[in-house]
Amino acid sequence: MSDAIQIDVVGIVCNTDTPDADGVLWECAPIEGWASAEIRTGKLTPTGRPGTSLLQSLYDGRPLRAFGVAQAPDQSTAWDVCDMLAALLGLNESGDLIAYEGVPKRLSVTTVGPPKISDPVNGLVLWDLDLIAAFPYKTALAPVVAPIAAASSASVTNGGTVAAYPVITVTSAGSVDLVIGGRHFTTDTLPAGAVIDMWARTIVDSSGDSLTPWPKHSETEWLTLPPGTAPVDQLGSAAVDFTIHDTYA
Repeated sequence: MSDAIQIDVVGIVCNTDTPDADGVLWECAPIEGWASAEIRTGKLTPTGRPGTSLLQSLYDGRPLRAFGVAQAPDQSTAWDVCDMLAALLGLNESGDLIAYEGVPKRLSVTTVGPPKISDPVNGLVLWDLDLIAAFPYKTALAPVVAPIAAASSASVTNGGTVAAYPVITVTSAGSVDLVIGGRHFTTDTLPAGAVIDMWARTIVDSSGDSLTPWPKHSETEWLTLPPGTAPVDQLGSAAVDFTIHDTYA
């Protein structure tokens, strides 16, 4: 497996060529649905709700399938592996699927059925797992963070292939009026520590309590950063940290 990509499947690290602390060697084939997928979208009919674009997309989840083997040093350990897999990969368990390829990337996934686990033979256990990623695009593990002062701007690069959804953290209290490509996201005054999540469409305070269910101003849209480098203008009175993860199909 020396030429295989290291893969972390909801906490199971595979393809390391090194047994774990229990002497179990984990291997995983390339994830079905990881390298390429048809990302289907639909368009939302306008409802008049503030913060809803006329062209707002709805994404299908991204289906994936993981197939792997575990080679244990003995039958007793192999049966323990079966129990661990059943507990870790049970129905509706959530976690991350990570591939440590050229740019390490993550999908947040949920199991959509119980794992298929073989009885061990000579310490060998086979497992098969179906997953769904509600957010269908892969994101780089490393964040890109751009501090932007009040009434200032920054150039931010999304090194991926599709638009990235920013998270904005207010570092000093004030209003947020972000502009990307002529599109505005505008709020009233927010406290320091407030977090705006463009994908989740939430604005919360530092304790995670909702501040407002959506922006109040008619010009507001939930923003994305396209692939490549683009200017991000903060016309409001708050200082913010603008964070994205390079995003890939």
